[in-house]
Amino acid sequence: MARFKRTRNTPTMGVRGWLLLLALVAGLPTTLFSVFAMVEHMRAQQEKTDAELHRQVLAVTQAVDAELSAKAAMLHALAASQDSERMDIGQLYRQAKGVGSVHREVQSLALVDHDGNQIFNTWEPLGVALPPTGDLASARRALDEDRPVASDLFQGSILHQPVTALGVPMQVSRGHRYVLRMYIGVAAYARVLEAERLPEGWAAKLVDGQGTILARTLLPELAVGKSVGPRLRDVFHSSEVMEAENREGVPVRFAVAPVGGWGWHAVVQVPMTTLQSAMRGYLLRLAGIGGACIVVGVAGAWLLSRRF
Repeated sequence: MARFKRTRNTPTMGVRGWLLLLALVAGLPTTLFSVFAMVEHMRAQQEKTDAELHRQVLAVTQAVDAELSAKAAMLHALAASQDSERMDIGQLYRQAKGVGSVHREVQSLALVDHDGNQIFNTWEPLGVALPPTGDLASARRALDEDRPVASDLFQGSILHQPVTALGVPMQVSRGHRYVLRMYIGVAAYARVLEAERLPEGWAAKLVDGQGTILARTLLPELAVGKSVGPRLRDVFHSSEVMEAENREGVPVRFAVAPVGGWGWHAVVQVPMTTLQSAMRGYLLRLAGIGGACIVVGVAGAWLLSRRF
């Protein structure tokens, strides 16, 4: 009698229900595989984006380094043209003025002593009284370290515009040392960044040793001359790809790399919305295909159950 009651009270499922359940169970491994494949694809896409960020930021640093190195070589050639025992100021001035006229991104060339006095500046006629250089620190560093030095952004003392100075030391007779400097406007660095042709939506910026933005491909008028945020300053020496908010408060993924031995850094960033929009399209397509497969499987099982 007890056996009869257990059999009678046991829930039963019709053939149609079993076939529908079978279709759902059979599709479960495929669903799990699709989810796993989706997660792996997202991880692979992030690794691909990070690798591209590294590649692009290294390309930017190499371009800026090549630009500075080429100009330093020109200054070395000018300095080497002078007699080490007796410098001809007039000849050096004329040669420097010729170099400046050929390169439009160069504002002027100047000869500066250890105290920051400008012996000449090609922006003014030779012999005119000139104000001291607007950046004494990098001029002295070039003399003290006996190597080419690129300054941070400063206000030029003649044109009163934001400018950088690239200087190389000159030895003229015993005890007389000067710095031959090339003043370069920020527009020159903007052209270098633009020439890299970053992917659509990506942006690059160049930052000096004090964290001041020298050039930026995105809204430069709002950023050039201003300091980067503390978050970016703290990771200047990191090789990792990170996420943060840019000056406009937009979440970005970015990479940082040093520009040779000049003390500057380049940053390449891509908005998270750009990455998410591309990923969102892929996920929607994948979800649509998966959902269609489940619907087809259930519908087929239902029709088969009716036939059976």
